[in-house]
Amino acid sequence: MNNEKDNVYDLVEDFYAHDEGWNTLLRQEYAEGFLRMEAWKGKKNSDLYRSWDNLTMLCLYLGSAETFLGDMNADDFIDCIAWCGRNISEFTPDYKNTQDFLETCDGLFKYLKGKNAISNDTVPATAAEILLQEGKMNIILPDGSFDEANAERAWNATPDIPAKIFLNIGERLQELLEVLHRFLRENIFVWTSIELRFYIMVF
Repeated sequence: MNNEKDNVYDLVEDFYAHDEGWNTLLRQEYAEGFLRMEAWKGKKNSDLYRSWDNLTMLCLYLGSAETFLGDMNADDFIDCIAWCGRNISEFTPDYKNTQDFLETCDGLFKYLKGKNAISNDTVPATAAEILLQEGKMNIILPDGSFDEANAERAWNATPDIPAKIFLNIGERLQELLEVLHRFLRENIFVWTSIELRFYIMVF
């Protein structure tokens, strides 16, 4: 959980200020607008931080998969959750975490449709119907792999990154981005894609 002395909107500002490329995946005004709408509905700070973590994971997936929100279907969300389970240290794709992630995405999609930014806001809910049945998690195993009946999904799965990403819940995103900049200054690699530029925390 993020440190509640930090304002969630400051975390959003830090995220976009250090790489404007994230705006191609989810515009900052939409991310902030969605969180402010959630706050207006009475969500607690801890809930807002968790929602922002979910949005961050969604952006990381989109960058890695080289796709856009409006193009996602239910299978893409299944791939997204499995990818996050394999590549994001703090995320285990169990029933509770998956439900929370998809509820955030469902709220975001409804918000975006209200802004005429996307045409279909039912995709996260459809993915939830597939994955979350009778109080248990289906298709995706706790390590982010697929169960035996859905093993063929691995053939088209978004490739894993070389090292897991640490969201470091409880730390300011500013600190993570400082690690990123130090890493880039000390290495000769030239990252050309959004997801590679976010390979922070290879400790």
